[in-house]
Amino acid sequence: MKASRKSLRDFLSAIKFVRTAGTEGERRAADSICAMLEGLGAAVERENFSLPVGRTEHAALEVTAPYRKVYDAAAVALSGSTPEEGIFAQLKYVEDAEEANLNGVSGSVALINRLSPDIYGKVTKAGARAFITFSGSCTGTERDDLEVKNLRDTHLTFGAIPGINISARDAAELVRRSASEVRITLRQREIACESQNIVAEVRGTEFPEKRICFVSHYDTVPFSPGMYDNGSGCAANYELFRMFFRQLPRRTLRFIWFGAEERGLLGSKEYVRRHREELENCELIINIDSAGLAIGSNKAFVTGDEEICAVLRAYALEKGFPLETAQDVYSSDGIPFADAGIPVVNFCRFGPDGSVGIHSRHDVSSQLDMKKLAEMTDFIFSFASMLADPQLFPLKPGIPDNMRSLLDKHLRKDLLSADKSKL
Repeated sequence: MKASRKSLRDFLSAIKFVRTAGTEGERRAADSICAMLEGLGAAVERENFSLPVGRTEHAALEVTAPYRKVYDAAAVALSGSTPEEGIFAQLKYVEDAEEANLNGVSGSVALINRLSPDIYGKVTKAGARAFITFSGSCTGTERDDLEVKNLRDTHLTFGAIPGINISARDAAELVRRSASEVRITLRQREIACESQNIVAEVRGTEFPEKRICFVSHYDTVPFSPGMYDNGSGCAANYELFRMFFRQLPRRTLRFIWFGAEERGLLGSKEYVRRHREELENCELIINIDSAGLAIGSNKAFVTGDEEICAVLRAYALEKGFPLETAQDVYSSDGIPFADAGIPVVNFCRFGPDGSVGIHSRHDVSSQLDMKKLAEMTDFIFSFASMLADPQLFPLKPGIPDNMRSLLDKHLRKDLLSADKSKL
């Protein structure tokens, strides 16, 4: 059985719009996925969960010395609000918040290079009243959309101070023109919105209690129709379900489309939290995130034992499928499962620099090649078919110590569990 390029294309066409977590767009995409699965005759479960969302009423940045200029700004969601009159303060460019950069930061507005938990924690502890981060490119003629960033759990362990995001070009101008005093005004509300995970299953004929899970995320960042990230993985996941639905395996195969991945893997984290007991019988997670590029190369990142990498390399060679395989942690929905002790194989296809407009309005279907997406889908189908029927599962279970260490580092468990006063 082969993947249908038409089926892949039709799936992508059905979700070809912005699908930000907690919005009507995400709910409409979930409706479409459910309808397509039900059209195959599948029983579909929809697991709703709540997530906090920041609703911006006003965000502004004004330089008041040594020149005057107003810049476009977007709120950093969940960072709170300024007083009604705003925050007037000195601007300090702290770069990556090295110790030498933090002198005089107390009481200031800190311009930071990245909204990492470490940098945010340092400027917060140093006494900054607010912060500015930036996104986009300093080159080219087209203006970048202002990315709506979020404070996540690892940031909020340090508390919340008001933050805005500006374009990289504007940030560079602030530095070049030695902007020294600014006024930030930010008003936003935190509300609870709803996202949803979609679950469908092909029940095993002989070992129904044993499971392989196929997962992908269907939400996008603001502005982006997300055909590559991750409409492609969702389409492949749907096509795999369609193929297995006609060829009943001996093990149960569960297919999940997650919401709110772009908000910090919230959908997959919630799924693992709710299903932890039954995950004891889950033998492998196959995650597909960002595939199908016309120009690029196929990758598989294994968060599990190196032995799984060896099996996968050998199988790809046997099938003549070009696939680079590495033992590593891939920043996607497999992480909560690996953290729960289940090996994960993450399939993706990366392009060269400049070949794909990820996390932008340029992430459109013209970047994709249905032939390449079908080829990866066919390989995953063949690989999973080989795993779905043996009486004894052929891949090594569990997460080895080296991967456990990388997972803990990626999840920033040091920040979530530590005494922040000692950091």
